[in-house]
Amino acid sequence: MYALTFLTLALACTGVAWSVGWVAAPLGYAAVSFAALGVAYAGAGPGLLLKRADGRRGVSAWLLLGPYFALNGLTFAAYRRLSREPAVTRVSADLSFGRRLTAAESLAECPAGGWAGVLDLAAEFAEVGPLRQSPGYRSLSVLDGTAPTPAQLREALAWRAAITGPVYVHCALGHGRSAWVVVAFWLATGEVPTVADGLRRLREVRPGARLNRAQRRGLLEV
Repeated sequence: MYALTFLTLALACTGVAWSVGWVAAPLGYAAVSFAALGVAYAGAGPGLLLKRADGRRGVSAWLLLGPYFALNGLTFAAYRRLSREPAVTRVSADLSFGRRLTAAESLAECPAGGWAGVLDLAAEFAEVGPLRQSPGYRSLSVLDGTAPTPAQLREALAWRAAITGPVYVHCALGHGRSAWVVVAFWLATGEVPTVADGLRRLREVRPGARLNRAQRRGLLEV
């Protein structure tokens, strides 16, 4: 679905740019950006978004995907202004999950003593400085609307087991990918017996949390 959406946007931008000539160069640039996203969702994976292991995004990423990143930034800013949902939701003494934070929010939401670890799942956003400085920061890039791969799941479980203290797991909005990982943690440790129980527990504290069919299937392999 995501692959088809971005490829359709790329074709639409290309068609408009072709019809109006060189003055539509920005549309051509957008077409390239959306085409790259379509290819990523079609199978190339999150690596095509060029997010670094340290959570930063280099110049090459902006050159390829600038229009998409700009659109993402605008929609995220609008969401922050309109949403009444808390940025961070605590689900146990040492585990919280939620959305991407701004630099100011990351300082305001930080527990006493700081986060022992931060698991950043948002392939489409660079991480803010204060969270990158967490001693247990880990970037695990996952495309929006998808589930972590089995290898990423193993990495996330190993990361969680190695950290003592409060950790924060986040994606873009704190609804899908981060919820998936929290339920995976619970399933792996036996805190919940089924995917449905895990989701029910999450939605009690963060009603916006939800998983699509593919993400639910992925959790059955935990």
